[in-house]
Amino acid sequence: MRFGKRFAEITQGSRANQPFISYKELKHTVSKISAVIGASGDNAGDSSGDDAGGASGAEDAVGGCSSALVVGVSPAGSSSVDNHQHEFFRQLDTDVMQAKAFVLSQVSSLEVIAGEWQSAAVLAGLLFTQEQLDEISAELKFQQPCQAALIEWVASLRSKECSPDARRDLVSKFNLVAEGVNSLLSYIELNLTALRKIFKKFVKKVPKGVHIQSTRDYRNHYDLFALSFQDLLVTTTQMQRVVASCARAEAGDMTTIAQVGPETLALITRLRAVGAECADGVEDVLGAPPPALIDVYAKPTVELAAPPAIVPQRGHT
Repeated sequence: MRFGKRFAEITQGSRANQPFISYKELKHTVSKISAVIGASGDNAGDSSGDDAGGASGAEDAVGGCSSALVVGVSPAGSSSVDNHQHEFFRQLDTDVMQAKAFVLSQVSSLEVIAGEWQSAAVLAGLLFTQEQLDEISAELKFQQPCQAALIEWVASLRSKECSPDARRDLVSKFNLVAEGVNSLLSYIELNLTALRKIFKKFVKKVPKGVHIQSTRDYRNHYDLFALSFQDLLVTTTQMQRVVASCARAEAGDMTTIAQVGPETLALITRLRAVGAECADGVEDVLGAPPPALIDVYAKPTVELAAPPAIVPQRGHT
């Protein structure tokens, strides 16, 4: 199935307040640019192929190039080409901004539930404040190798005392957070795929000599994998370890945190390359970076994920 059709099915089946990259509208704008330029052959029709394999080649940054440099484009056409490109990038900026706002709002809701889980874990004796650790350490008659070892040892003792009701409550709260994190991972992956696809189409149908902006230099979408979401992903992974260690009987009811998709991994690679700030511990969650930058124009190696779900809203003040 072509990407455009699959993307439309997913977005139409999503909740009303979930903003997505306007793939169809952006594709139409690219076609308008191509029509003004009067491209021929493969460039004239819609033959870029949503599912075409292989890379389109790296696009160098272009600055100050006039559309009058393209043979056959009149001054009026040159102005129209520029206007349509401004329309393209304005729409893209708006889409990315709305998607980022959606991610941040969902993260805020999930952070409330994660905070409830942490409070319950402290009461169950599975998480400890620094003061509690200092008191326990002072009472022990032997030297601890490190604080992490102390926490693991004490938690193993306390987990045996955790009541079945407390374990079920921890699993229930963890599942709410994990399901929300999985939905956001799917949501981000889908939008990044749409972004790569529309950039591939733009590069193929619009001659480089008329570009008013290089798609290679576009970075607004970097914020989709927001620092606050990275922190939440790390926290959820740590929560999963605690719940798995104390609630073995309920392990079958636990939600598994999804793997980060290839589009998101490519974005993370670029974030590292430009020295962007990343959350502490995110390297442990994601693993070692790939040996080289992933080509953003290459064909995806996985199927599109199912439509993301809205995070359950709870009556918090």
